[in-house]
Amino acid sequence: MGWAAKHYKWAKKYAERARVQKLKDVVQNHAVKTLITVRFLPMARIPTYIATGFFGVPYYKYWLSIAFSGFLYVSMFFLAFHLLGELVGEQIKVYLPIVAVGLVVTVLGGLFLRGRLKKYP
Repeated sequence: MGWAAKHYKWAKKYAERARVQKLKDVVQNHAVKTLITVRFLPMARIPTYIATGFFGVPYYKYWLSIAFSGFLYVSMFFLAFHLLGELVGEQIKVYLPIVAVGLVVTVLGGLFLRGRLKKYP
């Protein structure tokens, strides 16, 4: 999307702004660090991916950074769940249904209270 947007007149005009030029310099000079970091920041990934296309970051940097950060992300979650399984193990079979029922009761209670509070402002 970013690559396609830079071919429009309005986008070129937008890219000439001083703040956008500063951002372009930062993204281009630190593309790998930026792309790896945004993997772990909520709601920052897609705008950053679009910005890298708009600012013309080389595709090999984009692809390698995405692949490495994805590998890192999946590895971290696998390790966390593996270690959690080792630590909790068989005990999780006892506590998981209690946690699930607690979550359901909390959500339904919140919805019930929300409905009751709307009736009586």
